[in-house]
Amino acid sequence: MSDIPRRRIARRRDIAARLPPGSTLAMAASKWSRSTPFHTRPQAKLLPRRDYFRAVRNRLKVFLFCSYLTSCRSWDGMERSRDEPDEQGPSTAERLAELRARLDAERRPGAGGVLPLGVADLDARLPGGGLGLGLLHEVAPEGAGDEASALGFVLALVARHLARAAGDALLVVAPGHPIPYGHGLTGLGLDPGRLLLLEAEADASVFGALEETLRAGHLAAVAGLVADGLPLKPGRRLQLAAGSFRTAPPLLLILRPGRADLPNGAATRWRIAAGGAARDRFGCTLRPRWRARLDRCRNGRPGDWLLEWDHAAHRFDLPDGVARRAPDARGSRAG
Repeated sequence: MSDIPRRRIARRRDIAARLPPGSTLAMAASKWSRSTPFHTRPQAKLLPRRDYFRAVRNRLKVFLFCSYLTSCRSWDGMERSRDEPDEQGPSTAERLAELRARLDAERRPGAGGVLPLGVADLDARLPGGGLGLGLLHEVAPEGAGDEASALGFVLALVARHLARAAGDALLVVAPGHPIPYGHGLTGLGLDPGRLLLLEAEADASVFGALEETLRAGHLAAVAGLVADGLPLKPGRRLQLAAGSFRTAPPLLLILRPGRADLPNGAATRWRIAAGGAARDRFGCTLRPRWRARLDRCRNGRPGDWLLEWDHAAHRFDLPDGVARRAPDARGSRAG
C-alpha cells in the first residue's frame, strides 16, 4: 500500500476519535474510517495475451462447426423436398398456362362451337358462321313496345339450340319483364317441359343464378332477363363461368331494357323490333317476324335483317328472300 492511502486512513480515524462517543455521527465516522480506499481494492486478473487468443480461437472453431452442421441439415431438407412430389396443387406456372389457354379459347371465335341461324348473309357476318357458344350475347328491344318481340327472339334462339343439342334451358326473369306461358312457348317451337323458369327479386339474383348454373355445367342454354342492364363486372363473371365448361359450352343470352345501354364484354349486341307477322287467310299469326339489327359484333360485321321464324323447322328465314343490311362504312366494331 502506498503512503497516500495510509495517510487518508489515519486522518479518518483521527476525525472519528474527536467526535463524541456513542453519537450517530461518531458511529458513521468510525465505519467510514474502517473502509478501504478505492485505490487499494484488488483488480481483476487479466489473462496473458497468448491465453486470450487461444480462447478466442477455440470459440471460433465451435461456431464454425455448428454453422457447418446447420448448413448440412438444411441442404438435406432441400434435396428431400425436390425428390418428394408436390402435394400443394398446381404451381404458379401451371395456373398461368391454364389462364392463357382459357383466354385464347375465349378470343377464338367458334372455338367452343357455334349456333348458325340458318340465314347465309347473317351467318357470314358472324365470326365462325353463327353465335358463339360459351360467349355472352346481349339482346335489347329497339324501342318502347318491342319488349315482347325481343323476348320472342331470345326464346326462338333457345328453341333452335335445344333442337340441335340435348339438355334443358334456364330462363331467369327479373321484375319488369313479361313472363312466357306454355301456349306461347309451344307456338315458338319450344317444349315447355325443357324450360326451367325462375323469377328473381333483382338483377343481382339473376346474375348469381346464371353464374351458379354455368359453373354446374348441366344445361344447354341459359338466359337472363335483367331490369337495369348488364354491367361490365357481372358480364365478365358470366363469361368466365361459361368458359369453365368441360363439355359442350352453353348458349348464354341476356335480355335487357332498351334504355339500359351499359358498356360490357358481350360478343354480340342485338336490337330487336317487331316486323309484322306473316298471317294466313284467316288473319291468324302464321310466322312471327322481327327486325333484327346486329349493332356490334366482336370480330364480325354489323347488319340489319328482317327475320322470319319457322317454329316447325326451328330456323330463321328471310321473307321473300329480301334482307336490308347496314352500310359497310360502319365497319367492324368490337362489342
